[in-house]
Amino acid sequence: MVSPRFCAQDLTLKLCLIRSIAMISRAVRGSTKCTDFVLGRKAELVAQMVEFIKAEPLDSMRTPVRQWAMVTCTHLVYPL
Repeated sequence: MVSPRFCAQDLTLKLCLIRSIAMISRAVRGSTKCTDFVLGRKAELVAQMVEFIKAEPLDSMRTPVRQWAMVTCTHLVYPL
């Protein structure tokens, strides 16, 4: 699990983690050579992104963390 090993209180660290997961999931999803590759623990990563979204202030819908977490969920959830 990501959260016990990564306590992301710093905005920069949190955004780096989210962007890294987004890039990895996008690369795996878009690769034509790895059609049989399965990203393990995908549900756990989606759950972590949801937790990041829930932790954001409710008064602002367009925070960088919320936007990147939603993009990451999109890459994790939707297959090609």
